[in-house]
Amino acid sequence: SYYTTVDRQSQNRALSADILSTLSQSVNPGIHPPEAELDDAWRNIVLYSEHTWRNAGHSLAQNDSEAMVKGFGVKDNHAVQAKYELDDLTQREMSQLAEQIHVPAGTFLVFNGLSWKRDTLIEADMPDNNELTDMTTGQVVPVEMLFKKNNFMHVRFLASNLPPVGYKCFKILPAVAANATELQTDKNPIIENQYYRITVDPKAGAIQSIFDKRLQRELVDERSPYKFGQYLYVTGGDGQTRIVYSREENPLAQLTIHPATEGEYLGSAKTPWGSSIRLRSSDVNTPRIDLEVLLFNDRKRIEFQYKVQKQYTPAKEGIYFAFPIAVSSAHFGYSIQQGWVDPVKDLLKGGSLEWFTVQHWMEASDSSLAVGIVPVDAPLASFGDINRGEWPAEFRPKSSTIFSYAMNNYWHTNTPPEQGGNFTFRYVLTSQDHLDPAALTKIGWESLEPAELDYVLPQDKLGDPERPLPAEGTSFLKIDAPNIVLVDWKLAEDGKGTILRLQEIAGQSTEATVQVPHSLINSASLCNAVEDNLQPFDVTAHGIRLTFSPNEVLTVRVEFDSGR
Repeated sequence: SYYTTVDRQSQNRALSADILSTLSQSVNPGIHPPEAELDDAWRNIVLYSEHTWRNAGHSLAQNDSEAMVKGFGVKDNHAVQAKYELDDLTQREMSQLAEQIHVPAGTFLVFNGLSWKRDTLIEADMPDNNELTDMTTGQVVPVEMLFKKNNFMHVRFLASNLPPVGYKCFKILPAVAANATELQTDKNPIIENQYYRITVDPKAGAIQSIFDKRLQRELVDERSPYKFGQYLYVTGGDGQTRIVYSREENPLAQLTIHPATEGEYLGSAKTPWGSSIRLRSSDVNTPRIDLEVLLFNDRKRIEFQYKVQKQYTPAKEGIYFAFPIAVSSAHFGYSIQQGWVDPVKDLLKGGSLEWFTVQHWMEASDSSLAVGIVPVDAPLASFGDINRGEWPAEFRPKSSTIFSYAMNNYWHTNTPPEQGGNFTFRYVLTSQDHLDPAALTKIGWESLEPAELDYVLPQDKLGDPERPLPAEGTSFLKIDAPNIVLVDWKLAEDGKGTILRLQEIAGQSTEATVQVPHSLINSASLCNAVEDNLQPFDVTAHGIRLTFSPNEVLTVRVEFDSGR
């Protein structure tokens, strides 16, 4: 579970690394593009996800526990290596970008790799008794101090209105007055903003009620035996049961669900951007489950951040987070790479109907309510019930609950590694009166692909020299259709220009213009997925007009004037 989370994060962060490397070279053609390093990071991401060599296919020479542990060590190392490669790549590329911006040392540079404007929370260290100024607006940005140590503050602040495929700068200056807000907790069990009213359940360490003020609708299914966001530990499943093997002669697993108990409400606190709610609970083999719920002033979404301390056990186990949703005749759906799936009708015969692999979002809805949840770290989910190994032929959900399937050790191939230690699981919730896949996909992308941060140090830049890019921030690529998104912008494999990958996300035929305001376009061509040119496009100096079919991904080669 831990390394799957690391790999899932790298899959999304690698896209930002691609885009940053492309921009760094376009701004300064003298920079050597890190092609080999990027290729190796992608290779490690893919190799972690590859399955058969882990001994499930008996491809290891020794079919014993020692070989399996060794195989897992090799597999997990691919996830770790990709993470550190991407850390190094993005730090180097952010430093190269910062060098081209007319800002002095003592500045935070925040880069948004997504093709639409976004707000995002940033955590960073900054010197004590200092404040942040947004260099676009000139306004002081209030910060929340999480802790202080060695004359530094570890803070959280909202970086708002980040330009699409662009950056903003935040200057660090001595504070005129105290600017960092420390948490002052309040034990009131009800917290609200303009969108939601949340009531906590201290005993469960979870949420009792979420009332949508705009829809005048309760989101939490009060009939459920579980609270919203409650941690569930499942025992049972030992032996040759059907939870792993779909043979009818094997017995059904005898599973017992243990909801988290002994909960405690640690209180809520006002922050510069909203409210923070903290709860704690425990469960079988899980001595501590910390939950922070983030409620934002100006965004209709709620974030759930879990820190789980779990003990190792060789016994079979499953771990879920329950999200019981108050819809009638629940319809479920989830996103995949190029669209979304209705498990009632879209899966091929023989496909799994008890757990599903989620790309950006999962949802439960009826005719007047759709609740979407982004599983940031855990890609598996079950709908209506936990995975019991029944292997049904039809999808008939037993309830309207989404279960995030965070961890299990049912398969013999994942028994040797210890599923113990400290784990982080994050979720983002939003609600609407109808299912809007395009809006959910954008929220999913924002949640999964973080903004990149660079702290410009005096060692990085002496003084405030003239540079071509403005301190107030800018965008390097814009798209005029909200349902067309940039998936990747990378250097072409043959070295001839750059490759744009763009996707339609709403299921609609669309015409869109892609603009690159800081570069002059010489030519553009439609390519196939392996970057063979198919046909040229008409272009202007800074734009390309494209036509998309529903859910289509277009690959476009763009060659720029080498002088710009």
